[in-house]
Amino acid sequence: MGLIKKMIAWSDGYTPVDKSRDYLDVLCRQIHCTAHKDKVIGTLEGVENWCKSRNQLVHALLNKKVENQEEILITLVESGLQYCRDLDTFVSSFKKGRNTIRKQFNIQ
Repeated sequence: MGLIKKMIAWSDGYTPVDKSRDYLDVLCRQIHCTAHKDKVIGTLEGVENWCKSRNQLVHALLNKKVENQEEILITLVESGLQYCRDLDTFVSSFKKGRNTIRKQFNIQ
């Protein structure tokens, strides 16, 4: 997640050369045309917080502190599902369309 956040931050400050076939220019252009690029950093930060909350819930359950944990679980499930959808939209948009990075640079 940290790498994705850094790549997006880098692409915001990098100006790719038009029609360049250099990897960094191609990658930057692809990031710029990816749907919901502006939302993904917030989503990734939300996922990090979600993971902390999930860990707290698991520890509470292991320590047999089950009071009000069902409500927390329901909230975690709903927010986790939304984060998953947001990330899936971003990744699908990055991989589809005009993305030739994998073919052009022979990335498997």
